[in-house]
Amino acid sequence: MSIFGFHIAMSGLLFPFSFILLIVITETYGYRETGRAILIILLSQNILLILLSITARLPSPTNIPLSHEYYSLFSGVWRILISGNIAIPIAFFFNSLLNSKLKVYLKGTKWVVRFLLTNALSKGLLVFISYPINFFGVLPIKTVLHICLDTWLFKIVFCILTVWLIRLISEISSKVDSTDIYDINTNYSLLQLFSPKNSGMNLYGR
Repeated sequence: MSIFGFHIAMSGLLFPFSFILLIVITETYGYRETGRAILIILLSQNILLILLSITARLPSPTNIPLSHEYYSLFSGVWRILISGNIAIPIAFFFNSLLNSKLKVYLKGTKWVVRFLLTNALSKGLLVFISYPINFFGVLPIKTVLHICLDTWLFKIVFCILTVWLIRLISEISSKVDSTDIYDINTNYSLLQLFSPKNSGMNLYGR
């Protein structure tokens, strides 16, 4: 998709909302709950993409004029399946881990700095890993890099424009549940995501 000469992938318009969700969860409930949310996102995406891929390959009536177009549109979702299972865990877990550690290190201060820094780095990981896989052999490498850069810049602008709204949502969430988790002595291993003893410390109101 082209906007004022900038080439932006459509997924670039949707994933900023996923990062917003992860930031709010990390800020309020900590790394463990965010990790669980990431696993649910991955599972849901894989189920959807597998179903789309299977459906696109099922026999369809030859008299339906759009059947070929649907096949062309959805038959390549295997690329997204591969890139998603590589880029999303790396970018999402990096986002949550970095924000979690910065929150502890900075004692909960510098919220805006933490938000912009973690998002800039993690979204860079997402687009520069996933899009080369998605478009490999489909578009020239120069065009792919252009899409990566433009989409990353769009995501950064989106973060800057929404930073205060997201901070407000995070504060409301924390106040409603009286929860403000600091991941002090938290084990960041994926194997510990479901351990009840690995939930950080609730320092709400302190």
